[in-house]
Amino acid sequence: MEALGRLGEDAKAAIPKLLELAESEKQMVGAISALSSMGDDAIPGLINLYRHGTNKQYLWVARAFRTQGANAAAAVPTLMADLQSSRSQRVTTAAWTLGYIGDKAKAAVPRLAELIQAGDPQLRVLAAEALWRIDQQTNAVLRVMVSELSDWSKNPNALRAQTTRGFFKPREETAAEVVGEIGPVASEAIPFLQKMLRRSYDSNKEAAAGSLKKIARQSL
Repeated sequence: MEALGRLGEDAKAAIPKLLELAESEKQMVGAISALSSMGDDAIPGLINLYRHGTNKQYLWVARAFRTQGANAAAAVPTLMADLQSSRSQRVTTAAWTLGYIGDKAKAAVPRLAELIQAGDPQLRVLAAEALWRIDQQTNAVLRVMVSELSDWSKNPNALRAQTTRGFFKPREETAAEVVGEIGPVASEAIPFLQKMLRRSYDSNKEAAAGSLKKIARQSL
């Protein structure tokens, strides 16, 4: 499976077998990872697996869509349907994935704009990240990310314990990365990023350092 994944679209004849293997929990990760490199021909099978697979399967398929980016545009209607789900994890995963599809997921912008008001902080941050990646609505996104960094700064260790569990990176790390991408307009986040640089863990420090450099560089 690893070798087929490296071959990418040249190995698309293996797609049916890989989809079959993806039904097995033991083979799922390797099969879906290989499928993520096989282009448009793999998308219909991955969409079906996303819709009907187990929790673990649909999460790994979401990662495959993230890897494919704009090439996974055919999955947008399915992902948008999940933005209305009663299951928080489905909504959060769909929002996160749509962000990496980018411009071709613009139909999701109105719903994502609603979700940045969600009570669930993980959903709120990932919906804001997606909104930034699709449409770069700076004012709305910046407000969410600065609020997240502010909450983190009040009790870094407690919030870390809440956010390092699960499928996604810590919320404050996502917030740090996005404010760096926003650039000088996000200068109000600088004190929080400086605190993260002094008092956080490796991945957070890297995110904070990278964002501070981007804000400074773009200000020149």
